[in-house]
Formats: sequence, C-alpha cells, structure tokens
Amino acid sequence: MRLRTIFLLNFIGLISNVRFAQTSISINQQLGYYSNSFYNYRQLPDYNDYTGLKFNHLFQGEKIQSNVYYEGDLSVFKTYTERLFHAHEFGYEGFLSTENRKKGYYFGANLSVNDYRDNYDALDFWKLELYGNMKIYLKDNLIGLFGYGVRNKDYDDLPEFNYWEHTLYARFNTFFQTGTSLTLLFNYGLKNYIPLTTSQGRGRRMQVDNQELPSVDQFISSIKMAQSLGPLTSITASYLNRLKPGLVTGSAAVIEDDAIFTEDELFDDRYGYKGHELSLEFKHTFPLKLNFTSGASRIWKNYHEREISDLEGVVTNPGIYRQDQRFIAWFELSRIFPLNIGLRNIQISLEGGYLNNESNDPYYHYNNLFGSLGFEVGIK
Repeated sequence: MRLRTIFLLNFIGLISNVRFAQTSISINQQLGYYSNSFYNYRQLPDYNDYTGLKFNHLFQGEKIQSNVYYEGDLSVFKTYTERLFHAHEFGYEGFLSTENRKKGYYFGANLSVNDYRDNYDALDFWKLELYGNMKIYLKDNLIGLFGYGVRNKDYDDLPEFNYWEHTLYARFNTFFQTGTSLTLLFNYGLKNYIPLTTSQGRGRRMQVDNQELPSVDQFISSIKMAQSLGPLTSITASYLNRLKPGLVTGSAAVIEDDAIFTEDELFDDRYGYKGHELSLEFKHTFPLKLNFTSGASRIWKNYHEREISDLEGVVTNPGIYRQDQRFIAWFELSRIFPLNIGLRNIQISLEGGYLNNESNDPYYHYNNLFGSLGFEVGIK
C-alpha cells in the first residue's frame, strides 16, 4: 500500500503544473486472479493488484500534431509477493498530413524501464524504441501503411540477452459498402544480439554464448476480415502465420528456469518458434450501453532447437523439439459513465477467460483460469 501511495503521489506531482486544455489523464485499478500464475505444470494460483496511470498532452502545430505521454504500472501479488514490479514509459508521437490528406506520416519514440524486487532483479531492463511510417490512400477504399521500427533492449543483469531489433512492415486495409473490411499485414523482424565473449550461468539457466547466436529473424503474414452485423454488432476472423525465413543463422536466446515467469520475452520469445494462429472475435453493445467483447484463438507453436525433457530437466528424446497447441477463450464486459464534474468518464469492466496449453514437453502442459475486475477514471 505504501508503494502504491508513493507511486500515485509522484504522478500527481508530475501533472500538478500542467494545463488541462489539451491534456488527458486516466487512472486504472484492476484486481485479477490466475489459477496458474506461473504458466506451467505446477498450477500455482495467485491474486494480482494492478495500478496504472496514463498522462497525455497534445500539441496542435500548424503542420505537425504532437503528443507526449507517460504510462506507469505497478503490479502487486498476494501470495508470491517477491514478484512485485513497477514499469514506466515516456514517449512522443507525431503526425504530419499532406495538404490533400492523401498521405499521412507518423513517427515517434519511447523509453521504458521495468524494475523488479531483489529476487527478480535479473529481469530489470530499459528499452528504447523509434519508429516511422507512412499512410497512403491508394484508392478511395484502399489504404496502405508502410513503416520501419527499431528497438534496443538492455537487461541490467543479463547482458547476454541484450539486442537490437529491426522491423519492416506493410499493412493494407480495404472496406466495402456491405460493412465488410479486409486487412492484410506483412512483417519482417530481425533481432541482433549484442556480442559477448562469455556468459555467466545462474542456477538452472542455460549457458549462452552470443557469438553463437548472432541474429535471428521471423516473417509474419496475416489476414483479418471484419463484418458488421448491424449498428451494434460485428464479428472478426483472422489468420496469422509465423515462419523463419533463414536469411540469418542463429536462434532465440531463452532462459530455462522454473523459478521465474514463463510468459515473458525471456522465456517464450516469438522468434523462438514458428506456427499458425486462428482467431475469432465478437462484439455487441447491449442496452444501457453495455459493451461486450468475446473471442477465441487456437495457436500452434513449433519451437526451434528446444529439445523436450522430463520434469527433472533430463532430455528424453534427443532431436525431438517442443511443440505446443494453445487454446484461449475470453470475454470482456464494460460500461462507460460520462461525467461533467471535472472528470471525463468512469469505466467499469469485468474480464475473464480460460487458457489450455497442450505440449509434448510436460513442463509446459497446463491450463489457466483467469479473471479481473477493473475500474478506470478519466480526467479532463
């Protein structure tokens, strides 16, 4: 509670001298439950108390619109209290439109920091991201988005996992009078690890020499179709494919340690597997302006050079790599209450879902039931 109070007071001090004409602020409080908080076979439950703060200030220039923002997160756990962490992100977003509005240019940068308690300080990192993209109206009903992004991520206590990541992407959106819209996405990512001569092992974590892991790449393509079923209802179906082009050699560096998280970039890096994803999403607005969203996904993951082992860590079938099939079903029910008393609105939300992960590696054969109750206040 004292940490949360300090967190809120620091944020209030940050915004106390800001003019509110072009400023938006929101405070989010969420209480969640996970029947399997570590996402592995041990099925260890825990409660999570999350506090989030967001601050945006918009600058209207003659040619360029700019937005500066801050986002802060604090996560507190009831049973495994040592997992407490706080995260901070400072960013800038810019937009420039041509006179005929046929083209738009977006660019920005952000710096984020994550800080964990002593038992988990190996996960502390800072991250810098830069991006730029161009939006073009190719036809009246066809929009193209082309962009590039670069990211540098450094771990304070895990230098062998530091990397630069480059991303090239193209997206095409088209829509029809029938209420149908179609989106195509192509994304090529290249992760370059920062070379180290040696690496220090910790506990069961595998030894990594980044001279043997110079870089790894991945190509993603997806198609999404959305259909309006009326003014209050829509349905969306999507398919995504991940593959390893092999333009570079290497594999994703991944920690193997059953004492820490497993649903993190360090433990389940997207560059470490290829596969397919199918998703379906449904949206509807009920009376009293209750917004309901539900969805389901089936994900197939084929891991690269991740041999399966028993629960003691002994490789059982050399040359046989980990394969997962994951199913997720979820829902969200929310209601926004507009206000005119110095607050923009209040939103109350209820979320829940179920995850089942089938794997030929017994350590990752598990399920998870999760839910949360959220409360968000928007300040003008």
